[in-house]
Amino acid sequence: WMPTSSATPREQHKAFWDMGLTLPVDDKFWDKHHPGDLWNCKCYLEPTTAEPTPKKRIPKEKDAPKPAKGLENNPGKKAEMYSRNHPYYPQPATCIWLKLAKGGAEVMMCTYSVPLANRDGKVFAVLTADISLDDLTHHVAAIKPYPNSYAVLSSQQGRPLVPAPADAAKASDTVVISGQAGNGWTVELVCPLSNILQGARSLVRRIALFSVVGLGLIFFVSWSFSTRLQRATATSERLSSELGIARTIQSSVLKRRAPQCIGTVLRPAREVGGDLYDFREKDGLLYFAVGDASGKGIPAALFAFLAGAGFRMATDMGLPPDEIVSRINALLCKDNGACMFVTLFVGRIDLSSGRMEYCNAGHTPLVVVPPGKGAEFLAAKKNIAVGVLDEYSYAQQEAVFAPGTMLLAYTDGVTEAERADHEQYGEGRLLAYASAHAKDAPSVFVDGLERDLDAFTSGAEQYDDITALAVLVDGESAKLGV
Repeated sequence: WMPTSSATPREQHKAFWDMGLTLPVDDKFWDKHHPGDLWNCKCYLEPTTAEPTPKKRIPKEKDAPKPAKGLENNPGKKAEMYSRNHPYYPQPATCIWLKLAKGGAEVMMCTYSVPLANRDGKVFAVLTADISLDDLTHHVAAIKPYPNSYAVLSSQQGRPLVPAPADAAKASDTVVISGQAGNGWTVELVCPLSNILQGARSLVRRIALFSVVGLGLIFFVSWSFSTRLQRATATSERLSSELGIARTIQSSVLKRRAPQCIGTVLRPAREVGGDLYDFREKDGLLYFAVGDASGKGIPAALFAFLAGAGFRMATDMGLPPDEIVSRINALLCKDNGACMFVTLFVGRIDLSSGRMEYCNAGHTPLVVVPPGKGAEFLAAKKNIAVGVLDEYSYAQQEAVFAPGTMLLAYTDGVTEAERADHEQYGEGRLLAYASAHAKDAPSVFVDGLERDLDAFTSGAEQYDDITALAVLVDGESAKLGV
């Protein structure tokens, strides 16, 4: 703000007066805020024919109040730009002023200033940007969405900075859209109603034309789509029938009759799944396997079926678990263009002695529930999944279990089963269930686990195959018949 002691400043200062950027000497603002050198105005006023300000309103130099703290011209010993008690607003500000351009010509400028403060809130600099009012007027005048439309720019006090053109349309014939800038200035976009309606009429004609053409296209597309839909429906029905046959074949291979010491469950997420389980008897020993092929649907089911075929061939030869896994790995690595793999757990157990040899190829850990104790995970060496690296050497381990021990092999579809809120069943719930139901028969044990999963998910969509195989170490070595 600049105080003025003249009621009518000369022409180049008049813009300041009209836009409220100068204040009379008797304004209440100066009762509190006093510039440092009387009125802090370096401008001069030329004589005019206008009525002068009464002398009694002009204070004498000796009567001028002292400047408020923080407004002294002398920055002080600390060379601060502002003190903490500076009375001006520490916010971005816009003002209009005269600036001497090259050649000495006076140019009306618009300056936008922003105070820069440090972390303590202390102003240490002011960043400013200048643009001449001629340039600003040119940019505002260029806003013309319609041929006869125009824009008006007003100051924070409502005074026009870029006024309407002299031949502007009347208010009753226009539509006005206004918005306010961050510095308080207002931009109003004035559009003649006739221009807007003319565009609407043109749009109606185009819509009518496109409607006629569109109806023809819709008829053609509908006929073409109907024909393709009939073909797609036939293809879908044939594929559904084939998937049903594939699921029947997969179920017949997996869900054969199991002895009392074994319980199984397999529930694919789609028509066919990529999980597998198998169990066989050879020389009084029980061989069992649980695996999970990467991916979903038919490709995963085929890869899992191939892994299962390798397990059956290797067990017929009486091989130990590490060699069984190595044979399956060699089989899957051959011509594996899809880069698929299978996580796999293979065990060979003597139910009479409880001695088990096993190999875990990147699969979930086996759950062990000793009689009278809580469930725990069986330690396993770090082997990679089968189908990843040919000629990989798989490590085998050994464990001995007491009669009455329940063993549970499963896929990650069990622990990663989700509710609607994406909370998973998890390993903690699995161990808790196994501890609480270890005395159940294996078939009852896995059926109960499936019901517990359904109760947890509460009908949420199943995203992964669910497979579990339970083995009870019953201390008998009779023929298993499998």
